[in-house]
Amino acid sequence: HDPEAVLDAAESLAVAAGPAAVTIRAISSAVVVSNGALYHTFGSRAALLARTWVRAGRRFLLAQNALVDA
Repeated sequence: HDPEAVLDAAESLAVAAGPAAVTIRAISSAVVVSNGALYHTFGSRAALLARTWVRAGRRFLLAQNALVDA
């Protein structure tokens, strides 16, 4: 499975229904990956949420920097 696709799914779930909706089961269903595969890759729901949050923050800062540079 593609970890980026997993993070995309987590982000989409959080935007659509809030952080409580971001469960391992919901993500595994969205990306058609087993729960175990997600735990193997990310370790825990908290770690998956943390990576999702950090990735979103990095994207925001890159966009902000590009606007400042322009």
